[in-house]
Amino acid sequence: MPSSSRRRWLLLPLALPPLLLLAGLGLRWDEQARQARYLDQPAIPLAAPAAADPAAWAALEAATRAAPGLDMDGRRALMDAVPVGEADEGEPPPDEPPPDWTPWTDSLAQVEAVLARPRLTAPPQDLWDTARGPDLPRLLEIGRAAILRGRAASDPVERLRWTALPLRLGDRLAQAGGGLLPTLVGLVLVELGAGELQRLLPTLPPAGPEEGVEEGRALAQERAALAQEVAALAAAGPVLPLAIAHECAATERLLVRIAQDPALLPASAGWSPRLASWQVAWVYDPAVTVGWHRAWCAAVVEGVQTGQVPGVGPLELLDLAPPGSLRGLLYNPVGRVVLSTSAFDPTSLTGREADSRAAVQALAAAPGG
Repeated sequence: MPSSSRRRWLLLPLALPPLLLLAGLGLRWDEQARQARYLDQPAIPLAAPAAADPAAWAALEAATRAAPGLDMDGRRALMDAVPVGEADEGEPPPDEPPPDWTPWTDSLAQVEAVLARPRLTAPPQDLWDTARGPDLPRLLEIGRAAILRGRAASDPVERLRWTALPLRLGDRLAQAGGGLLPTLVGLVLVELGAGELQRLLPTLPPAGPEEGVEEGRALAQERAALAQEVAALAAAGPVLPLAIAHECAATERLLVRIAQDPALLPASAGWSPRLASWQVAWVYDPAVTVGWHRAWCAAVVEGVQTGQVPGVGPLELLDLAPPGSLRGLLYNPVGRVVLSTSAFDPTSLTGREADSRAAVQALAAAPGG
């Protein structure tokens, strides 16, 4: 082999890294240019927010703090005694004593006080960001305790009053526009209360009391007020579009804050806290990530409104290369992972709202409903 050919072969390993670097930079620039279209993605419009009512949310927080702390067996017993589902599932067998509702006495009184206020408005923006706010799963326990209290009451007015509490509380939560978790808890409470009311109403005395009978008039008034609430709830539109819009706005704030505080990177995504600052500085594009997220949320809201909910995650919906691919590694891998881990399953959300609405419609159509 001539010496010149031998020298070229010897120089090839030295030339290869710069060539690969140039190819990688070219691919990164190409991917960056392809994704620049998301920089002008508009935010999801939100309804003009009503003034937050911190006192009402503080009262709900106090109610959940006053609720007893149940172990796993206690939670299971409560859920078995008051299941979520069809109205004909019935109560537990008579040989099994129901859970005692009295530990929730203070919590029930505080929730009743919230229901006496004007309708809940969206919570303060940083309510859950600062690790405050009501323990939402405990609100489900309080709703079940109210139903147990209604079952134990001998006075028909008291039975109806406590049995209707989960429906009323759930309606307030679902309509408040506080994000997905409060809305989902509200939808479960509505379904819980509607199913129990379907069982209760046929057992109550007739709605037309004799004139001058105080107890009959009180029951008739309670039934009439409940019938109006159920009719309004049955006629109301879906709550998920507003909840999703508020949830997306909260996530967008997080995406922006990650650029300012890398410690906010989700640990569940496998980020190293020691490398977070470097990762955010070099391989995170917050502006494009926000655009990706807006496009995903817009598609989900439109799908919920039209009944054609996306069945794939944001990376698949937007046809984005996954973080482990070559393009995904070269451009904004942090944004891709954060986007995929912050997404929610819209199909499960619509199923929950459909179940809740079906329970309300059945209650509105039931005799005495």
